[in-house]
Amino acid sequence: MTHAYKRREKVFGAGRPRPMDRNAKARLMTLARALMRRREKGKAYGPVTAKMLAVLEALAWTFHNAGTGLCFPSYERIAEAAGCARSTAQAAVAALERLGLLSWVNRLVRRREHGPASWRWRVLRTSNGYRLTDPREPARPSNTERRSGTRIQVYSFDKGGRKKIRPRCYCQS
Repeated sequence: MTHAYKRREKVFGAGRPRPMDRNAKARLMTLARALMRRREKGKAYGPVTAKMLAVLEALAWTFHNAGTGLCFPSYERIAEAAGCARSTAQAAVAALERLGLLSWVNRLVRRREHGPASWRWRVLRTSNGYRLTDPREPARPSNTERRSGTRIQVYSFDKGGRKKIRPRCYCQS
């Protein structure tokens, strides 16, 4: 079985926070509970398990700051709040991302370190930044999934199949 590898977005600073009010969090939890229902005969649960729901509840209600949208706890803190093991919390976050209920980015910082010969910059990963998904909002592609180019460019192809970029003129309709 092959898994499609999705490049994780890397950002400097706080990540991409999304403020959510309690109604948006309640919609997210309602969707997650609906996904807990059994879909296949012979299975006791659906795509979302009880521990995945506990992890999502911990992220939404314990760690997510509704005003700023910041949410970056460690796996140990998530596991402690959800009442599970660290490995279970890690697997639950990955599964919740696959289902589209949350996304996360690697939060990075730059540090200047003194090397043997001179100063150098080093990039370190501090933690993961989690972003909860409101079911009412349309899904937006991440930076790695967006097409290159700006919105004012129009692509055309010549007879050889090569892409030519020509600027769009706003005076024509």
